[in-house]
Amino acid sequence: MTKVTPINSVKIVKKRTKKFVRHFANRFMRLEKSGWRKPRGIDSSMRRRFKGHLPFAGVSSSSPVGLAHAEQLLIRACALPFFKCAYTAYVLT
Repeated sequence: MTKVTPINSVKIVKKRTKKFVRHFANRFMRLEKSGWRKPRGIDSSMRRRFKGHLPFAGVSSSSPVGLAHAEQLLIRACALPFFKCAYTAYVLT
């Protein structure tokens, strides 16, 4: 049986796949599992973006708006050939 591939395959390209690390998460074990929090201290070297510190999450690091929709379409496209084959087999019989 030949492999059925979708005509419109959407390639997902994300800007950043790594998670942003919370400030001081490398120093304190209790902060490792917690997620991203924006540093708000007036003397925070991460907030002031000094050289050698962790990258800072911002607007430019988010993925495109339609990406979540594209991921859903890709999931549907992977499951769709099975249903198309089953439907065509049903119609032909």
